[in-house]
Amino acid sequence: MKAIVFDFNGTMFMDTDKHRLAWNEFFAKMIGRPLTEEEFRVYACGPGVDTIIRRFYHADLDAAQIDALCEEKEAIYRRLCREDVENLRLAGGLPALLDRLKAAGVPMAIATGARRSNMDFYMEAFGLERWFDWDHIIYDDGTLPGKPAPDVYLCACARLDVAPGDCVVVEDSFAGIESANAAGVGGIIAITATNSRQELAALPGVRAVIDDYCHFSENFAPVA
Repeated sequence: MKAIVFDFNGTMFMDTDKHRLAWNEFFAKMIGRPLTEEEFRVYACGPGVDTIIRRFYHADLDAAQIDALCEEKEAIYRRLCREDVENLRLAGGLPALLDRLKAAGVPMAIATGARRSNMDFYMEAFGLERWFDWDHIIYDDGTLPGKPAPDVYLCACARLDVAPGDCVVVEDSFAGIESANAAGVGGIIAITATNSRQELAALPGVRAVIDDYCHFSENFAPVA
């Protein structure tokens, strides 16, 4: 493999609990109840925020109203992240892995359903510019279909100037893995932030399942 693309939420930053709490608070206000565990896992992990809101908030809303609701939910999420200072850090072993990949000259990108406001927050909180420039961060700017459509991963590969088959993707969600597999990437490393090892291992395209990045090279020696 020539390049690697990371999903971000639940993959580089273990924030699934923060998104769950934020959606609970948001939907308790908007629809009068939180999402069930199954609804959250299947429908709210991976797709863009606007897609999730449209699925559960059954109202005739224009683009500006949807955008405002998206930002309302994400503001709740960022508040929860800032309040949990102890866990506001990248996934275990990831900074060292990113250092090794950069030193080896491996092209890297992020392909995420996060909005620009959240990516600005992550840049500041984690110093991502140490490893990634903005041209290699594909986020939800409204121009591409969200996961599980393959577009974000196809765009990431194009930005890195590599064929999808020469790229490995690290993902945590069903929608994200479906997206990467549909893009025709060379392999998917699944991380157990949201779903079980057994569920992830059974998905098409998944070549290894990890709990963190401390032993990543054992699962993908050609890149690490």
